Amino acid sequence: MSGTRLHNLREGDRSEYYAQVLLSGLGLVTPIPRQEDIGFDFYCSLSHQEKGALTFDSPFLISVKSASDPSIRCEPGQKKNHDHMSWLFLQDLPLFLAVIDKRRFEMKLFSLSGIWHVFYVGKICGAMELVPRLSVDANSDVELAADTGPVENWPGKRRYKVDLGPPISTVDLDTLKSPALRASEKRKISRAADMALRNCMYRLISVPVYFWFVKNGERNQIWGVNLFSPDRPKQRRQFEAQHALILTSLAKACQVKGEIEHLQAIRLLIRNAKDTVPEGIRVSVPEIFQ
Repeated sequence: MSGTRLHNLREGDRSEYYAQVLLSGLGLVTPIPRQEDIGFDFYCSLSHQEKGALTFDSPFLISVKSASDPSIRCEPGQKKNHDHMSWLFLQDLPLFLAVIDKRRFEMKLFSLSGIWHVFYVGKICGAMELVPRLSVDANSDVELAADTGPVENWPGKRRYKVDLGPPISTVDLDTLKSPALRASEKRKISRAADMALRNCMYRLISVPVYFWFVKNGERNQIWGVNLFSPDRPKQRRQFEAQHALILTSLAKACQVKGEIEHLQAIRLLIRNAKDTVPEGIRVSVPEIFQ
């Protein structure tokens, strides 16, 4: 117990206080205890009524940074592995960065959807920096994560810089005073959360695509990569098995509408994975399992 504290750490704590006040005006905000802190500071949900009984949805995780040092850096430790980055892709929730300007009592929210390019780049990435745009180049398009050079003392690994683009939402005390402004910002955050959740879903079902905001949080872009190669047949079988139920559900809709040609096409697509569909489901669409 020294009775002293580093100034930078104290300023980081103050930023979290500011963020908690501003986030509480948008919905539920639950601080993550220090003992459980793995890089995110709050678990949040948006409220959707301004008066009376409230309902909440669009849950997300928030990491808070000060405007004086807003970037997130993922650097390898002494033990060279990918643990310092892989945890970001395992949360299965939308991820946001909140940059706090304490002088203005203002919070800028940034979507972290751009990190998915690094995920699909694969193990070649050994370090990355997530950089929000606070003032410069706010109107230029957001490009894919950029390779910025080798990682020191880790042969074959590369550094990536992820441009987070301009904020998807800006909230200050005036925003909280105005029901119209609050509702507008919540719509922006909800849209970004929905897009980020789809990116998580695509990972879970092995669809190698993701969305990110390419301009001002108003226009999104899709990017995809072919993960299959001739020497990885096991990966393809797993992919087909994961999508068999989706194709079966589509086939049921085609059966009801009498779309025979579509059923024949689905039957062809599902032929290598039909045994992965439960028997109780297969009997409901016999056209694609005969």
